Amino acid sequence: MTPSFSLLFHKNFKQQCDRVIGQYPQANKDLINKQIITALEKIISDPFFQKCLEDLINRRLQCIIRRIYVGGRGGHRLIYISPPNKPYILPVFISEETRANFDYSKIPWEEIANNIYEDFKNKNYGAFTNWRKTP
Repeated sequence: MTPSFSLLFHKNFKQQCDRVIGQYPQANKDLINKQIITALEKIISDPFFQKCLEDLINRRLQCIIRRIYVGGRGGHRLIYISPPNKPYILPVFISEETRANFDYSKIPWEEIANNIYEDFKNKNYGAFTNWRKTP
């Protein structure tokens, strides 16, 4: 039997999605929204299909944080956490820049991920909402 997972959106991740979608012209907003939804559906169907990110400063994020591309390999980066032994997936970061303009070392994505994971670990569930196919 396939395990069932729920996506929990942190309020900060929702704001990131809104900024990413908002930077596109009106004609492309629907397309990027669909690409985000497709990536989230892939995550929820099999959160472990992507390998873990390595070389992290925060050791507790190792082996639980992964990345998926939104809109293909040249698109945006969506980083998520799959907490051990939990039926939840936490999207924690989506880059506003596409691959050509994105530099992991210039964005505090790991700090953002850690703060969201802290809210989860500290049971600050008011900061999260269940995903309903609308980022």
